[in-house]
Amino acid sequence: MHINIKLLSSRKKRTTSPLRPLILLFLTLVSLLLVLKTTLYMDKLRYYKCYINNPNYEIQINEPTLFEIKPGETLEQITQIVKTNLKLSETQTVDFICLIRKHNDYKDFKAGVFFLGKGKYTLDQIINRLKNPNPPTVKITIPEGLRYDEIAHIIATRSQNILPNFNKTLYIRYATNPQSLPFYDAYPFLKTTKTLEGFLYPATYTFEYSDTTEKIIKKQLDAYNKYVYIIIQKAKLKDNTILKKLNSYKILILASIIERETTNDFTERRMVADILLRRLFTNRPLEVDATLLYPKKNWSAPITIKDKQSNSPYNTYKHLGLPPTPISNPDQSAIEAVLNPLPNQYWYYLHGKDGKIHYAKTYLQHLNNIKLYLR
Repeated sequence: MHINIKLLSSRKKRTTSPLRPLILLFLTLVSLLLVLKTTLYMDKLRYYKCYINNPNYEIQINEPTLFEIKPGETLEQITQIVKTNLKLSETQTVDFICLIRKHNDYKDFKAGVFFLGKGKYTLDQIINRLKNPNPPTVKITIPEGLRYDEIAHIIATRSQNILPNFNKTLYIRYATNPQSLPFYDAYPFLKTTKTLEGFLYPATYTFEYSDTTEKIIKKQLDAYNKYVYIIIQKAKLKDNTILKKLNSYKILILASIIERETTNDFTERRMVADILLRRLFTNRPLEVDATLLYPKKNWSAPITIKDKQSNSPYNTYKHLGLPPTPISNPDQSAIEAVLNPLPNQYWYYLHGKDGKIHYAKTYLQHLNNIKLYLR
């Protein structure tokens, strides 16, 4: 059987025209130009509508927003910053630029930090904000009787990212080594200690966006100087009896104990101050639970027999006298209670489950109070 192979192999191969890639490129460019022209036309149409209609509508900002405009940034860069941070749509962005150009606002824009809280803002309100930087502030309340590490945690967690220059680790480092503070020599009362414990005055502070860790500590030391140090100095001038026996640092240590051991009732503070002062002056151990808890860094930790037998310098059950440093940061009233104790005949006290303080003149009475109010 004969097969004609020549016929099979004689088919002509298709050839591609050398102009085909050029034609495809040309068509692609034409398409792109048409898209670009259409886009530009739509943009011009939007700007035209903007100039005619003045679209000063409201925009909802769902969370507090913070952004920064640096010196020399162009309108396009500023627009991108605003668009990104305020989550503007394309239409809103076009209207935003249009209103700026329409009223020639760009010349009045300033570099700086800008803050917008949660709420509704018109485009004009947003544009006007860019003319006046408004770095945010934050109010933080430091409660009485906390340790320096607790205060550092409060500032870090409650600043809501409004204090970018605050460093919790650095704050604690300064608290344990105040000599490294750049303004250490400006505060004579720091010469008596190797810690800031006791000097970080509890109060409500207004901190600014630019505040550094050092500046925050300085504000607290200034408050201590204003509300505590000056009170002690005035008491010295009045020939205060307690200051004849205790120096100002020991006054602070005892006040820090009063802060942890009592409620805010000033009479109660003065009563307990008198009990602890008499124990101190008659060489009896203070036997204060709060001093045992201080090294534990946990005010609600259970106190064990082992704790009361430990060699810790903060064990006031075993060691006579005051602990080596304050155990908290007291307020003005605790200082005043130590300087002006209320004389009484009690040697013991406890806070019962009923929320009240119960005093005792003898140890047997104290044991009875324990049975009645703590068990």
